Amino acid sequence: MKKTDFLKDCMADAVVGLLKTHRPEEITAAMIAERAGVGRATWFRHFSSKEEAVSFKLQELWYEWVEQNSASGADLTTLERADLVFRFFYQYKDLHLLLISRGMNQAIYHAFFNIIIPPVPADSFIRYDTIFYMNGLYGLVMEWLKTGLQESPKEMSAAMHRIFAAGYMNQSSDV
Repeated sequence: MKKTDFLKDCMADAVVGLLKTHRPEEITAAMIAERAGVGRATWFRHFSSKEEAVSFKLQELWYEWVEQNSASGADLTTLERADLVFRFFYQYKDLHLLLISRGMNQAIYHAFFNIIIPPVPADSFIRYDTIFYMNGLYGLVMEWLKTGLQESPKEMSAAMHRIFAAGYMNQSSDV
């Protein structure tokens, strides 16, 4: 791990730690820097917001988790990718539930899209299909989090498979 990534990780951990006892608006750059053992300037050099730091942390956790679970996101089908997403969110449910309770949904959103969306040419209509699918998957994940992850990742994957089997993603419209 590069020194820069290490520092960013320390600061992101500091934000997450502070969120356990403080509302986001109560957390200052000075509090983060002190907890992370860095100077305030280091915080501002690497992050523009607490949400950006939390998003960074979620992305780092995702890459570590995928590596540990011997999964390659690039070679997966759409449904296999959804299965991974549900398992990841469940694995880190305490963190995600903390973030939801603190109103840090935007950090989850940014991490989710940086992690999940494969590169798609900007002029491709596939881009629209991908964005539609990703927003649907994100909506399912957020609803699942808001209800306290009552279903298992396997049940959520089955729901996603039912949606695909029903043809919602494959129907054309005469509009």
